[in-house]
Amino acid sequence: MRHAAFALALSATVWFCGACAPSSTGADGGDADGGPTPDQTDTDGLDGDAPRPGAAPAYGVFQLYGDEYVRFRQLMGQSLPDYWAFVDTHVARLQASSTRTNTLLIWQIVEPALGGGFQWDNELQTDAVIKAAYAPAAGKQMDLLLVIEPSRGARGDPPYPTGLEAEYQAFVRAVVERYDGDGVDDVDDHVRVKHWQVMNEPFWALSQGVLTPRQYADLVVLTEQAIHQADPEAKIVLGDVGQAISEIAPLLASARFDAVDRHFWSAQNALSPDIPSVRQLLDANNHAGAEIWMCEFGTWRNSPQNQPVHTAGWFAGWSATVPRA
Repeated sequence: MRHAAFALALSATVWFCGACAPSSTGADGGDADGGPTPDQTDTDGLDGDAPRPGAAPAYGVFQLYGDEYVRFRQLMGQSLPDYWAFVDTHVARLQASSTRTNTLLIWQIVEPALGGGFQWDNELQTDAVIKAAYAPAAGKQMDLLLVIEPSRGARGDPPYPTGLEAEYQAFVRAVVERYDGDGVDDVDDHVRVKHWQVMNEPFWALSQGVLTPRQYADLVVLTEQAIHQADPEAKIVLGDVGQAISEIAPLLASARFDAVDRHFWSAQNALSPDIPSVRQLLDANNHAGAEIWMCEFGTWRNSPQNQPVHTAGWFAGWSATVPRA
């Protein structure tokens, strides 16, 4: 598969992470072109029952195990372990098999002082969240796409580690070795991360001029080298570089990566038209095998004020419009 994008409706928001084959049913087990089937009853805000037998789930849920949704958790009266148990129940029911987080591996937070050791039990709860994602639970099959952020210092500092390339690579190797599940220095017996992303949304830094296309391309090479030194089987995903992909793709013609991320937080009932052009750029620059992933997609559920209704059927129909090879 070379293109994929699917949506999962949860309450009022949509998150997406990952890419896989299309299903004949909607994301919530409903009819692909008509929303939930007539015999389904909504009892908990998740339209319909468990996915039908034989359905091929085509989605993950963004930022599942991180403590990002504190207000929701508080309103539910849940401790963080309670919340993780709640998530486990629903990912098993929905057959969501992947998640993605972009906040757990910020270099400055994991290694506050260069050479001073790694703080895995930090304010972001890096170890605890990753372990929770992989902790066994009935009916659960979960993988993580983890984002590596090279940021040090205040927000807005140039993200390329100028003069600290060796230190940055040492950080990346330590991260991968801890979470790759190869039996060497692993955090526990269950965690096995095989997908790594180079920054979340570098388009911000690129558009502000604090990161150049050449620097991002060099960062991809640095990161890929360090990752594969620790885990030769790992897969590499580029962050969402926005329109700079036209400049970056030629700079990575001889680099090794497996997918490109594109984010769409949109109120429009259409896929961004740049997917075909990204596909052409990748093909023209020696990356015909690289996939295009949509790791963040968001819109509303039902009908906010002055906006059209987005039903479960709309989500299913939207996913059917995505171009595929």
